Amino acid sequence: APVPGNSLVLSIDLATQKVAKEELAGRKGAVVAIDPKTGEVLAFVSTPGYDLGIYENGLSQAESDSIYLNKNVPLLKRPIGGLYPPGSTFKIVTAMAAYQAGIFDAHSRVSCPGYLLVGNRRVRCENHPAATYDFHMAFTKSCNSFFGKLGQRVGGDRIKETATELGFGVVSGIDLPGEKKGVVPDDAFVLKQHGRNYSAGDANNVGIGQGDLLVTPLQMALLAGLVANEGVNYVPHVVRGVLPPGEGSKIKVFEPKVLHKFDASPQFWQTLKSAMKNVVVAGTARAAQVANVSVAGKTGSAENSAGRTHAWFVGYAPYENPKIAFAVLVENAGHGGSVAAPIAKKVIETYLRTNVQAQKENSKALDISVKLTPDDEAPDEP
Repeated sequence: APVPGNSLVLSIDLATQKVAKEELAGRKGAVVAIDPKTGEVLAFVSTPGYDLGIYENGLSQAESDSIYLNKNVPLLKRPIGGLYPPGSTFKIVTAMAAYQAGIFDAHSRVSCPGYLLVGNRRVRCENHPAATYDFHMAFTKSCNSFFGKLGQRVGGDRIKETATELGFGVVSGIDLPGEKKGVVPDDAFVLKQHGRNYSAGDANNVGIGQGDLLVTPLQMALLAGLVANEGVNYVPHVVRGVLPPGEGSKIKVFEPKVLHKFDASPQFWQTLKSAMKNVVVAGTARAAQVANVSVAGKTGSAENSAGRTHAWFVGYAPYENPKIAFAVLVENAGHGGSVAAPIAKKVIETYLRTNVQAQKENSKALDISVKLTPDDEAPDEP
């Protein structure tokens, strides 16, 4: 006989989920958005998807092949199971690693010839001319020379230590199956993977989010949430509450649980957050500007072996009182500023629509008890 299970109240904001899905239509990618104050998942979209209806009455061979043999891997939950180089979005971590190593200086300046030399390979700086940049402008314009050299000064082991503390290379514990932990390379990894010692080129690569480094979109959204909160984020979860079956049962509401902490001075947070805001105001993410809302973020265009760069944009809004943190990833699509940032704009606009917070706070969903009616007592269908 069937046994009633728990009733669940989810944290997904339906309008935001719908818009994110519409914006990713026809592309391979992911959008994940969280409430930075609680870890509640507001949107979780992976494309391409598939129609659950085909499982009804069993799959035909053609339907099975369309899913399980599909080169676009529709079964992959890209927000938690897709692994990608983060590109310039990882420069947030590089700055935090430099701070933790005691070498962060917002006023230090680096002369950029228009490219970063990694071994005998030139990685271009596509968003600015050759010039000398301090941290604020290097971050705003996404200068590879500045952050590659900073990564080299910090070193692979220190970057690995900070990245692990921030949640990279480990799972978050989200209440969904299929989460991957990613890769943060260090001396041991490079020796095992490539049969050589960790080099200055490896440090350059990691400093700008390239090389062997692999992350999930969820990890990047959690990073954005940690910056928004100035040093703390929370275990991500899709379930807001659980109502056990049976008369008189009471709902169990999940309280926020701290996931990671990062100690830094108020001056450091102000410097980093101001630079992220300037990325949207005057830098590479101007396409993410939202009327009457200050948005902070970082774009990325991550090189990969499959062709065009992956387009990234991560951040949070509003700047003054963050209510949403997010990561947008579009595979093989080009530049983050022109592809991912406009998607994030739509997501932000939708979630921060008039009175959405009041709707959430005044919701009666957590008070609703679901009474299950036995089949033999169910009313006839019209």
